[in-house]
Amino acid sequence: MKTSIWGAFIVASIFRPGEVPDPNALMGQRFFIYHLPQDLIPIRQATETVDFLTMHRARAKMQEYQGLHGWTGNVYKDIQQGIAWIGSEN
Repeated sequence: MKTSIWGAFIVASIFRPGEVPDPNALMGQRFFIYHLPQDLIPIRQATETVDFLTMHRARAKMQEYQGLHGWTGNVYKDIQQGIAWIGSEN
């Protein structure tokens, strides 16, 4: 499936693999998962998301941050690094 979207920065989010219409479309896409261990959404969901994406040949990187659900810490630096990673070839 052709798309102009080539990456996503995802923060403290629930992932429902059964709702992905075509997992093959994930191949080559890049996903930066930004999650916190103290979140209402268990950190396990974030790590399972990375596993699912990797299994479908997407590139996925996860970074944990401290705080409460939402945006805390050095937000702008973390966003900048995540977007840089999405746009990189590493």
